[in-house]
Amino acid sequence: MDELSSIDSLFQQLSISDDVNRFSSDTVDNLLQKLTLSDDVRDPSSLSPIELFPRELSWKIIQFVPEAVFNLRLVKVKISQYSRHKKSVTISNSENFGNWYIQTSRLLYSRVAELALERDTIRLVDSLDINQSKIAVANEDKQNPLETFKLVVPKSKSSLFELRLKHHLLERNLKRAPLDGTLFEYRLEINPLNASDVEKAKKLRDCVGKRAGTLIVHWYWRSGTSSLPFVYDHLSGIQFDALKVEEFCMSAVLLNSLPSIVADHNVDHISLHVAEVTSHDTVEVLLHLSSLVSSIHLKQLNAYRSHASNYMLGVSSADWGQIIIDMFSRKVKKLLIDNEFFPAYLPKDAADRLIARCQNRILLVNLNAFRHSAMDLQDLSEDFRKHGNGTKDERTLSPMEMLPREIVWMIVGYALESVFDLSMTSRLLRARVTEFTIQQNSLRLVTSLELDRSADLTKEKVILRVRNRYNSIFELRLQHRQLHSRVKRVLGKGVSRISSGAGLLTRKRY
Repeated sequence: MDELSSIDSLFQQLSISDDVNRFSSDTVDNLLQKLTLSDDVRDPSSLSPIELFPRELSWKIIQFVPEAVFNLRLVKVKISQYSRHKKSVTISNSENFGNWYIQTSRLLYSRVAELALERDTIRLVDSLDINQSKIAVANEDKQNPLETFKLVVPKSKSSLFELRLKHHLLERNLKRAPLDGTLFEYRLEINPLNASDVEKAKKLRDCVGKRAGTLIVHWYWRSGTSSLPFVYDHLSGIQFDALKVEEFCMSAVLLNSLPSIVADHNVDHISLHVAEVTSHDTVEVLLHLSSLVSSIHLKQLNAYRSHASNYMLGVSSADWGQIIIDMFSRKVKKLLIDNEFFPAYLPKDAADRLIARCQNRILLVNLNAFRHSAMDLQDLSEDFRKHGNGTKDERTLSPMEMLPREIVWMIVGYALESVFDLSMTSRLLRARVTEFTIQQNSLRLVTSLELDRSADLTKEKVILRVRNRYNSIFELRLQHRQLHSRVKRVLGKGVSRISSGAGLLTRKRY
């Protein structure tokens, strides 16, 4: 900045006036001598090849290996001690090696900083989870609101994200914890009534950038204002791929605000996990959402009413077959409905009508009408929800993925021991394996079942013997029933001995 101001002042002195001859050549030479480069400016001939790259190309290289940004900021370069003006140069924070100096490249340092801070369209955050609750105030008979922000960032992009945190002075306010080998979770707790905490939320928005994966919101307040104003004020300007709302009882205010949230954040997929809805406008809002997004996931939670009723998202006695057809007449192309508690919401005649009318759409439901081809959608919902797109372009499918489902099942049945490897190949093949595991319950996996009860009849153990060839299928069923962490497996000669204490498996059928 000092160099630019000196240059501006110089040219102001050299500006042409009416008296063009008032400067002598000696005066001009003296002024031009002031245009010497500072010690921080390097001769282009001394730049390394990576420093000579255009800025945009440097950014692409950094984005290709974002996990190396901290190392790139500390790259050492070799600089001649003589500038092009033949003047001795004194360089701070450098090491002297004869006629050369070794110092950190300021150019690469600035390239990384520009990418981290200015290129805020790079998607660093996979999901942003906002959990609203209340916390008791010490020595006072009241509760303060508490907002918990959980940000999931891929490990490969965590360095860029932490550079943003450092720039906004938030690196000490967020707690980082590894989720697995590839993800980090960053947590920030704030009080919306505290001005300094609200300022942290604004800075967090700048750290997230203009693009993020999934916005997950839990509203736990049963009275008073919801967190909708907070979401609007401190997440504005962020484009989310998907929106997931988890609420036991959804109010009319929240339901009617969903289209605005979707439009403001350019959401392409919405997922609603709801038990009760107090509004009478559920159908109208769903039709409105169908005009805004490409895919919808509706999960009906247990509403603690008669499971024989045709209940769905606060609506009873509605023609859901026609509602779904009306939804598909708009923008939405994929619809996932998970209503295992009230399967009567869609009778068989409505299901048959859907099959005939929605052949060019993707509709996944679990209900009695589709019992012969039903699949458990809970395991598949994550694939469906990811990036608002659960399918692949047919042109990119592998030969194995293009096979009909029944043929894939035959291949899986021929090599049962390879189901884990096959499920890791692609989302489509994982779905095929999951369908085979859950639906093909005629396979005899267990060779023997033994009940062992203690003498005082207080403890009971279930011992199942499974052939090693069937281990993978059986363990997938355990995972599906969330029992894999509650049983112990012992390998034997050709047989695995699986046991569970305290009667954990006595009421389960496999």
